[in-house]
Amino acid sequence: MSVICIVGMHRSGTSMITRLLNLCGVYLGPESDLLEAHPDGNAEGFWENTRFMRINEALLTQLAGSWDVPPLLPHDWQRRPDLEPLRTQARQLIATFDGQAIWGWKDPRTSLLLPFWADLIPDLKIVLCVRNPIEVAESLRKRNSFSTLLGLNLWRAYDVWPLAYADVAPIVTHYETYFFDPQSELRRVLDVLGIDASDETVTEACSFAKISLRHNRADAGALLSPDVPAAVRELYAQLCDQGGSVYERMIQELPVEASEARHASAANEAYNDAVRAIRFETISDRVLGSFAGALPLHQNTSMAEALARRFVDTLGWTDQSKAHTSQLYQQLQTLNQQLNQVIQQLNNLTAAQQQQVQQFNQPIAQAVQQLSGLTDQHTQQLQSLAQMNQTSSARANDAAGVQGKHE
Repeated sequence: MSVICIVGMHRSGTSMITRLLNLCGVYLGPESDLLEAHPDGNAEGFWENTRFMRINEALLTQLAGSWDVPPLLPHDWQRRPDLEPLRTQARQLIATFDGQAIWGWKDPRTSLLLPFWADLIPDLKIVLCVRNPIEVAESLRKRNSFSTLLGLNLWRAYDVWPLAYADVAPIVTHYETYFFDPQSELRRVLDVLGIDASDETVTEACSFAKISLRHNRADAGALLSPDVPAAVRELYAQLCDQGGSVYERMIQELPVEASEARHASAANEAYNDAVRAIRFETISDRVLGSFAGALPLHQNTSMAEALARRFVDTLGWTDQSKAHTSQLYQQLQTLNQQLNQVIQQLNNLTAAQQQQVQQFNQPIAQAVQQLSGLTDQHTQQLQSLAQMNQTSSARANDAAGVQGKHE
């Protein structure tokens, strides 16, 4: 049995490449489990198994992250005891593919969670779909209103982890090559995966790679812009070096400046560095607005302040991030002072109310004491009346006895 996982950043052609592999014999699960096509997303279909997607979303939530704010991942996070219920679900899902000679799944979120799945599936084969990060960032800007910097850092986080973790180097395939020589690139990937498909099958499958599917194009030379983080350029250069023979032929047609970008330093940056950059770009801008109104005021302050302190500790490697964090923290301090004033006012109000209660309590206590005294007097009077009644009854009985004797 051969198991293939298709990974890569969202908007990198993972859906198209997954469909090509599916047409060449890779089983993706029953059609009822596949995510439906969407006219505003992928009109040709996502080819994404929703059962894998739901487990990945649950994992990200458990790890305090999401697809657009990846979690910080400590060493051996995938073996955490609290993830055992999700491991059980994953094993049950994998078991449903028993009997399939070649099967796989595609979910970009798996790029962030490969250690979890690799622990459950020995000899897992990884296909890493790569697209020019500028094009990915532009696609995310149009679809999600993300800043370019956020899109670039997300691209880096998704594409660095498969390289950093995989025991076996992933099969890198570039989205652009399927619009240059799709048959040759698909054949190359199939050969590495060990999938036997006829030339007719490959040609028919490649008809799916329509030029109209490519909505955003960017000159590779745009990566030389100073607005593009150096780590993004370096990772893209490394992925270009692993792009294969078809990609090598394709880049010969690129301008000189794009070739220079390709041959930039290929140093591998840590995944968590990219995640910190993403979290600073997203959470720091949202923290005051997102938390306000969603939680009681004191919870807003404590959570936001904790985040700000975390930014100071983990994101202070640039002057810009320090300045941004300092400004945010000052705002939080002001909010905290206002909160303390409100609490003090409430405390003062409570003290005043207690004094008022005491003032009311004093006359009430006096009235109760007086009532108690009256009650004691009334009791004594009742006792006296009872004694008088007893005396009167005795005298009446004596008188009646004397009268009877005279009669």
